[in-house]
Amino acid sequence: MRADQWIYTSSIMTWLAEAGALESPASRRAGLSRFFFTALALSYVAVAVAGFGPNVVSYHAGRLQLSWAAIVHGVMMSAWLLLLTVQASLPALGRLQTHRRMGVWVGVFAFVIWTSMIAVSLRQLAVRNPPEGHFLLNILLLQIQGALLFAIFVSWAIVEKGRPGWHKRLMVFAMVAPLGAAVDRMTFLPVAGMKGQWPFFLYLDLLLVPLLIFDLTTLRRLHPATVLGCALLLITQVAVTLLWDHPLWHRLACRMVSAL
Repeated sequence: MRADQWIYTSSIMTWLAEAGALESPASRRAGLSRFFFTALALSYVAVAVAGFGPNVVSYHAGRLQLSWAAIVHGVMMSAWLLLLTVQASLPALGRLQTHRRMGVWVGVFAFVIWTSMIAVSLRQLAVRNPPEGHFLLNILLLQIQGALLFAIFVSWAIVEKGRPGWHKRLMVFAMVAPLGAAVDRMTFLPVAGMKGQWPFFLYLDLLLVPLLIFDLTTLRRLHPATVLGCALLLITQVAVTLLWDHPLWHRLACRMVSAL
């Protein structure tokens, strides 16, 4: 290895190690800052309510038809957000052992949710059988992105359970990734005639601004998990934007649908 490569690799390893070492456990942070991740999780619950609330009201009023699969998936996603909010509060309250015991079941529940994501997408495609050029094929892109990111972030967070700074930030991304469906339903958001999906991606990315501010305030730098999580999110968003309405993607998607 050349000297410049060794220096570059060494700098990266130092950055990865120092950011985690500088952070204090939630129970040791002063004041309300110990509840930062709890408050962040609650804000994501509010986003889900704002996005899906009108649909729930319309369903109960008989103005919207929902399949049983969509209802079950919605209930599970709601439970997921509430469960992670509770999980975020336990370390701040000094209940770390309870947090760890619940974590096993959170992992199991996450797998069930991921399975439901796939099932709902496949059922929608099988029932609607959209032709080439249909908007549902663009929605399939978002569903693939959401399921992929959810699986990556949850799995990565489980691997990093021994490093709390990494673990809790990756779980934040595991909460944000599925919220794209809620943001997409916020028709009141101003898009100023902008086409495609990227305006809604911008609104979704804004949900991570509090985490960036928290890192810069407490660590004086961005935590590596925050940087890598944002990079992965942005890469998939660019990919979806490039494939959105693309004829090549629509032909490929139609072949996928015909194989169901």
